[in-house]
Amino acid sequence: MPRKTRSPSVPAWVPCECCEDFLCTIHFGKHAYECRCPSIDTWAKKGINPYLEGGNLKNYNLITKNQTTHE
Repeated sequence: MPRKTRSPSVPAWVPCECCEDFLCTIHFGKHAYECRCPSIDTWAKKGINPYLEGGNLKNYNLITKNQTTHE
C-alpha cells in the first residue's frame, strides 16, 4: 500500500501488490476503481495518464476542478 507521504512525481495509480488491480496513491487505501478519482476517460481527455508520472496529485487537482468523479 502506498505511503501517506508521497513524492509529487508518483503516478496516481500504481500496481497493487495483492491483486491485478491498481491502487490510488491520492486516495490512500483504495483501488483505482473505488476511489474518487475521475475515470480514465477524463484523465485521457486532458492528455494525462494516471498510470505514469504525469498522472500525479498536481494534475489530479487540475482535472478535478468542476469535474464529477466516477463514483
